[in-house]
Amino acid sequence: MAEHFEDDLRQRLILLERNLADVTVAGPGRIAGRPRPRLTRLVWIAAIALLVAGFAGGAAAREFVPTRELVPNPEWIDSGLFTQGGALYCSGIQGMVPSKAAPLLSSLGYHVTWQVDDKAAHTTSQTIVPPAQGLIIEGIQNGRQLVVVVDQNGEGPIPHSCPN
Repeated sequence: MAEHFEDDLRQRLILLERNLADVTVAGPGRIAGRPRPRLTRLVWIAAIALLVAGFAGGAAAREFVPTRELVPNPEWIDSGLFTQGGALYCSGIQGMVPSKAAPLLSSLGYHVTWQVDDKAAHTTSQTIVPPAQGLIIEGIQNGRQLVVVVDQNGEGPIPHSCPN
């Protein structure tokens, strides 16, 4: 039995030496006489596309993070345009579609920035162009400058602060 074991061990050592010789002859970049697989052009293009998409996605996420833009500085009167004592209290503008309210506000001498809140998407953006949809819910004032908040998804009646 010891002879069988020694013969088996000798055969294994011979095979191991042959395999080691193949690897040393192959050199770096080759595995047992075969060329090492190279990354294809398609893999490189996919990697670059993922990298670009990652940067773009990160930039987009950072751009659309909701922020508290409603009160940009302390000079703004933030008690509310439509609350009692506000410049547009009981004016009927609260709850209107911005595109319909814009001419009224302009005729009153106001310069309006529209803050559009999209609660479904959790985003806030500001524009000087009155949105075609949504409802006016609140606003703040600094002299003749207004920031009017629009609920982009507003479909139902807005509870008015003005008593009927």
